[in-house]
Amino acid sequence: MYEQIFDPVGNSLALSTIFAVLPLLTIFLLLGVFKVKAQWAGLASLCVALIVAVFVYSMPAGQALSTAGEGATFGIFPIMWIVVNAIWIYSMTVESGHFDVLRRSFGTVSSDQRVQAIIVAFAFGALIALAFLPVVLLVIDRVVIAREEPYLERRFGADYAEYKRQVRRWL
Repeated sequence: MYEQIFDPVGNSLALSTIFAVLPLLTIFLLLGVFKVKAQWAGLASLCVALIVAVFVYSMPAGQALSTAGEGATFGIFPIMWIVVNAIWIYSMTVESGHFDVLRRSFGTVSSDQRVQAIIVAFAFGALIALAFLPVVLLVIDRVVIAREEPYLERRFGADYAEYKRQVRRWL
């Protein structure tokens, strides 16, 4: 079983962090500086992340690819859920005539479409955060914490058992 080493580059957390930041740096540079299309920048960043995981952090290649697939699934599902529901709600409001009411309502807030877009994005983001909060908490509890606890028990033994006895889990 793979156990992550947090400082694989010269036993230095700072040097290891530089390598861990490479995928983020890749996507920011490709999108912001070189104006590469988002899908290609994302794919390049994924490739850099896989290279860093396998060659710097010594993660098994199969597990790295599996993790990339899981990340893609967890990334694509919420986006598609939002897009499909947004199209459905838009179609429903247009057919029912309520879209004109919404258009007039937003027009009274500001005539600037940029301000209207910010308000809609803020409201939509808050709604999404509320909708997905239980899912995030469930994933943290059942996936992240459940996988880390056996490792912590093996690594720290009685100290960790005493810690668990004294400190109540928040989930």
